[in-house]
Amino acid sequence: MKTSVKYVIISDTETGGLPSKDRRAVFDVALLEVSCCVIDMELLEIIEEYDNLIKPDYKDNLILSCEALAVNGIELDVLESSGVALQQVYKDLKSLFVKYKNPRHKAILGGHNFDGFDFDFFKNLFEFAGDDIEKYVKWREDTLRYAYYANLEQSDYKLVTCCNEFGIDLVGAHRALNDTRATAKLFIEFIKRLRSVGSANTPGSKKSFRSSFRYQIP
Repeated sequence: MKTSVKYVIISDTETGGLPSKDRRAVFDVALLEVSCCVIDMELLEIIEEYDNLIKPDYKDNLILSCEALAVNGIELDVLESSGVALQQVYKDLKSLFVKYKNPRHKAILGGHNFDGFDFDFFKNLFEFAGDDIEKYVKWREDTLRYAYYANLEQSDYKLVTCCNEFGIDLVGAHRALNDTRATAKLFIEFIKRLRSVGSANTPGSKKSFRSSFRYQIP
């Protein structure tokens, strides 16, 4: 039987600062860049990428802190010259979610620390455009949560540390597309680990249930 989870879209954002209870993502804190990598869940390969900078003029008095720009390395003149309108990014994402929807599950969207940070920017982007992201996205995935489950004795759970656990190179961290590619590869590695467990007791399997995990039950 064919899987009903054909695609997963891994994503990342770069922003003008950190949201809080008094500062809403997108509405108050500027959204500066959005990237996505589409994973074919049968091939376990990235089959499409999306990336765009956003002009920070879609609303007055947006928060755009020097500290945030220093971390992500995005320059204001680059945003002005290469960025697109926020509405265009909304349209692009909507089209991507529709194109890669799954039977019964709509689009599946995720990232690293996705629930803790990025999802609010996606949700509020659609709200800002007068739409509801839940019309297109049903499931959310978070490789940060997977890392906590899988690796019990890790020094920290930053993206670069999690990638190092699997030998994944993360070059140019804190730019959305670089982080998204690395996160997509990390997600694929976690899925491979899960699938090896599922086949552990089948004839000819080279892995046992215990050996498929890094940390074993004694």
